[in-house]
Amino acid sequence: MDKCKLCDNTFKRKYRAKGLRKIYCSKKCKYADAYIEKTCITCNKVFIKNKLSYKSDIFCSLSCIQRHPCENCGKIITGRKTFQSLPKRFCGRACASFVNRTLKAKKTYVAKGFAQSIYWHGKIICNRCFIEDIEVLVVHHMDKNKENNAPENLETLCANCHHKEHWGKGNNRIKMSIFAHKISQK
Repeated sequence: MDKCKLCDNTFKRKYRAKGLRKIYCSKKCKYADAYIEKTCITCNKVFIKNKLSYKSDIFCSLSCIQRHPCENCGKIITGRKTFQSLPKRFCGRACASFVNRTLKAKKTYVAKGFAQSIYWHGKIICNRCFIEDIEVLVVHHMDKNKENNAPENLETLCANCHHKEHWGKGNNRIKMSIFAHKISQK
């Protein structure tokens, strides 16, 4: 009779194939003796891990396995590296559907035009008057063909410069304003 390495119970030794001998009385004792302390490489938290486990031994949990920013909003993604064997690129369905709608739509010229502005100037601004207010910026087709969405055909303009590009300096508006003054005096 032999004593268990962990619990000191006596047991009858059984020899396995390959001449290896048993030193534990049961699987429970074998697994209980295999726990060690590790430090997570992401959060530096100390956790207990079983040496016999096939799971990763450098992370304390799934939330520490992968941390990288969402391609759309920049929020940190934590959790599994893949979902249905594809790498996780977005924090959720809202960001994924927004990007897919934008890039796979027929009219993707707005994103391409803004990207062209960033390429030329380092930021999104009007190419003529250099206004940086994103709320008034639009993308203009230089050859005035809406079907030609090549990046070199797109430029970012503010609403005023875009209006001037398509409708000129506004001579009719000057005439209308003179006429409006005359009407308002009566």
